[in-house]
Amino acid sequence: MKIKTTYTGFTNIINIGMHAFFIEVDNAGVEIDVKELVKQSIHFNRVVIKGKEPFKEREDLQKLVKSVTTANPNVQFEIHTTGTVHPLGIGQFNNIIYNIFVKLKNSGETYKDRIKPEIINWFNTMNGNFIFKISNNDEFDESFSIISDMGIKKSRVFLMPNQYTVKLILEKAKYYGYNFTMPLEIEQNE
Repeated sequence: MKIKTTYTGFTNIINIGMHAFFIEVDNAGVEIDVKELVKQSIHFNRVVIKGKEPFKEREDLQKLVKSVTTANPNVQFEIHTTGTVHPLGIGQFNNIIYNIFVKLKNSGETYKDRIKPEIINWFNTMNGNFIFKISNNDEFDESFSIISDMGIKKSRVFLMPNQYTVKLILEKAKYYGYNFTMPLEIEQNE
């Protein structure tokens, strides 16, 4: 698996403050054998896998989830994804929290490249958390359209403001019945 870094720290998006082992996947990272990652992961009850798109390494990710779950049945995985690559062979595990960071127009990617209805629907059936980073009203409107068009459950939507839009996004979340999250900016991997 191509890994940028691993470290221990605390979750900071939705389940804030949980001690975890973090694995950051990156195509330009160092190749680390899945067995080595399993050895490092099995001593933690929470493993967070993140990076640009971890499911680009989906075969190795499947091996990692299966092996760590076998060795430590109490483990809970959090996988951060853009929701553009379908997971492989891990849908039967009930110890995975999917955090889908949905890309908006401001990502510079075309709608077709950033919104994959069949994959978003799969994550919706898996009770994934859909996180929308919003910095203005246009981005909220776009998020609202995606949520409506894809049938994403309100209870699974998290609006994330930038430092300038906290009040606006709090008001929108409250009015529309969405959840709100603000990442804690804590440097953990030093």
